[in-house]
Amino acid sequence: MKINTAAALAALGIVVVLSGCAASETPTQKTPDAVAETPAAEDPSDEPTWAAPAVCQDIDLTPDVIVPGSVLGGCIAEALPSFVTGKEFVETSMQSGEVVFRYSGTELDMQGGFDGDGGTTQFTMLDGTMWMDSGSGWVKGDVNSDDQEAQMIGATAEIFRTYADPVHYADLISAGAEWRVGAAESVTLGNGENIEAYPIAVTAPFTWNDIPVTASLAWFAEGWVPVGVRGTVEMFGMTETTTQTWYELGEPVEIVPVE
Repeated sequence: MKINTAAALAALGIVVVLSGCAASETPTQKTPDAVAETPAAEDPSDEPTWAAPAVCQDIDLTPDVIVPGSVLGGCIAEALPSFVTGKEFVETSMQSGEVVFRYSGTELDMQGGFDGDGGTTQFTMLDGTMWMDSGSGWVKGDVNSDDQEAQMIGATAEIFRTYADPVHYADLISAGAEWRVGAAESVTLGNGENIEAYPIAVTAPFTWNDIPVTASLAWFAEGWVPVGVRGTVEMFGMTETTTQTWYELGEPVEIVPVE
């Protein structure tokens, strides 16, 4: 059995730049009352209006304004979990795909898939357990397993648990001392919607946890709504640019357990 290495790199890319044998099977859905689904509000008119965290409101979205990395990172770290749910589209040179996510405090559940030259890889991370299917069926990650693929998938889960925590968004972006606000531009989201957003780009390359980040930016719409990030990093002797956009924030998502 062989894990899709490109998928693992893409999974790492998702979290790094924020701041990626039997016949193939599909996830088995549990009974309706056990499916991990975020319920919709009974009446949308009763839903509270989202308000940006205070740290976001300290950011002046005026072109050429310099924003400290600690402030920008803190904004993303607080803003995304405050929506609880959403979708994201991730694109690298190797593959791309859509992911749904749900926060419970700082714990993160995710489910999605990536398409690339090496085929399609699906993954589910739920309640701290990672499952991946690279075309040969679902495999549960387990760092203590005797199976090499299960070990690697378990290691990928550990990466997610380490870096997907919103606290680490702040840590990564804070490693870049200064970020400059640019003029508003049109950003195309993963669902095809275009939105006007302000790019805030780091003014100089920086290093985070021994990973060189040569360029990075974050987009915010009016009201400090997080729109996406783009970053170029050097990993394993390769240079990779990853673009990630967030959309349908706060809308119900379904993460189907794998049995």
